[in-house]
Amino acid sequence: MLQPIIRTILVITSVLLPLSNAFAATNYDRQAAVLNTVWYDTHVYCGNDTGVATAAVPPGSANAGGAIVAASYYGGGYDASSGWYKSNNDQGGRTPYDDNGVGTDGKPLGTPKETGASFAELSMGTALGHLKGRDSTPGDKIAITYKGKTIIAEKRDIGSGGPGMADPNDKNNPPKVYPRAIDLWWEAAKLLNFTDGSGLVSWHKVDAATPVTPLGGTPSAVPASNGSSDSCCATPGDIGTASGNDNVGTAFKFFISQGLSPQAAAGIVGNLKEESGVNPNSHQYGGGVGRGIAQWSFGGRWDSSQPMNLVKFAGTKSKSPTDLMLQLNFVWYELNNGFHHVLTALKKPGISIKEATLIFEADYEIAGTPHNNVRLDQAQKIFNKYGGSAAAAGPPSGGSVGTNDAQCSTGGVGNVGPDGYVFPVEPQLKSKNSHVAGLSALPCPSASCHHDGTAAFDIGRQPGSDSSTGAAEYAIRGGTIENSHIYAGQSGCYSFHIKADDGWDYYYTHTRSPIFIGLGKGPHVTAGQKVAEIGRRACTGNSSLPHLHIDRGWPKGDPGGIACNPPGRPCRDRDFTPLMNKIFNALPN
Repeated sequence: MLQPIIRTILVITSVLLPLSNAFAATNYDRQAAVLNTVWYDTHVYCGNDTGVATAAVPPGSANAGGAIVAASYYGGGYDASSGWYKSNNDQGGRTPYDDNGVGTDGKPLGTPKETGASFAELSMGTALGHLKGRDSTPGDKIAITYKGKTIIAEKRDIGSGGPGMADPNDKNNPPKVYPRAIDLWWEAAKLLNFTDGSGLVSWHKVDAATPVTPLGGTPSAVPASNGSSDSCCATPGDIGTASGNDNVGTAFKFFISQGLSPQAAAGIVGNLKEESGVNPNSHQYGGGVGRGIAQWSFGGRWDSSQPMNLVKFAGTKSKSPTDLMLQLNFVWYELNNGFHHVLTALKKPGISIKEATLIFEADYEIAGTPHNNVRLDQAQKIFNKYGGSAAAAGPPSGGSVGTNDAQCSTGGVGNVGPDGYVFPVEPQLKSKNSHVAGLSALPCPSASCHHDGTAAFDIGRQPGSDSSTGAAEYAIRGGTIENSHIYAGQSGCYSFHIKADDGWDYYYTHTRSPIFIGLGKGPHVTAGQKVAEIGRRACTGNSSLPHLHIDRGWPKGDPGGIACNPPGRPCRDRDFTPLMNKIFNALPN
């Protein structure tokens, strides 16, 4: 079912209320008695994308999810010396004492005794969009993911919550603050190994028939990303109309209204300005095939590509192909269908104008002669002019984007395998990651199955050919991304290093859409976090099959990726081959 994304922004009000033991008590409740009554957005994001936007969730509409929110635990806690413990034994007033809280009707929760993971929805039961609590009937269930582990929990309680939480890895100043939305009952926190008491989790609603994770059960690994699946996520709904004659400002406001940052919006529109002047009637100079604001090719994405092209898209909306809002919506449609890797990169927290501009050119526009200096100049001028006023003014009139939550996933963390290592390419199945003709054998039966005889791997996915392009790449181990740069002079193609917490330097190359672009030190990533995607053939440097090349430097800590000449020289760690075999052999079939 397509759900419209509501873009009305509620006026945030604060209500001063005394704290009461009628609600889930947390450390944050004790710190702040001012309750924020704003509802937080719960977009569905495809594949690996999760995030928090500014739109409101009206009562009864939270049937999707997919947001990152701040969470805490209550009813117990964790101590490094004594482990998990209960904080009290009388909350809810019943035995056996288990910190069971109260239901959404304000009355103590009744029997039967809890056997599954539970949570409380904060902001007085509104933070996730008024999920239904379990009083006399089953409550709403959500999947909660934390550091590669997922549980299914049922809403059993409400709480007042407290202040939001900044992402500790966010380098913005001021940093993005995520709403405090979920209290994990301490038993649920224990299942997730949520030992810090507070942190960021991702969530999405699941079907009522989904079994709740039992208290004695085991969390599931987060499913692998669906990569750049064309069947998933946003489908534009009503197109709406543009007002005035300022096409640049209208375009900027449009992308802001879809939840992108001003920097990302400026990067997109800077490209459109260079392509067409943001003129929907534009024909390519000199009689070329480019048409419209993005210069889609006549005979291609303008009118011939399948399953959707701009002319066909316009027909489904009963709009002219040269309508400005129609073309903006088609850009958004493409970013969610087929170019999702570009959207993923544009939604990266803290993205700069320069990064957004270069990403959109390299992987969406793919210009023959990009003139990136002009695009960057246009993007900066657009940001300077519209960065504050246009974002505050709201979106162009009308229009909506729907989401197909039945097909979307908040996945994107690779399955953690032996000793905390992660197989680095989706779909993380033996049957889909082995025997790709022309690439490394998995498992490798010798000291090395790399073409140059060194301990390195070229990994793709079945059935081979170009099908690996866009496959998610995961951090094989937690660490810091460093030295990300363009590979082989190919626009949109990158290599980078992960300085891992095991002391090794892992080298990734032939990639696209890395989460960090720059020669210096980038973000810290956790094992299994999506860090890039397999690039197109051009990213290999010799147009061989799209794949991830991965190795690690030798001796320990030295940079990976060093060209080994002559072959067999110990510049790559020979123990990497048995490690990869071990990780691969632990994968499901």
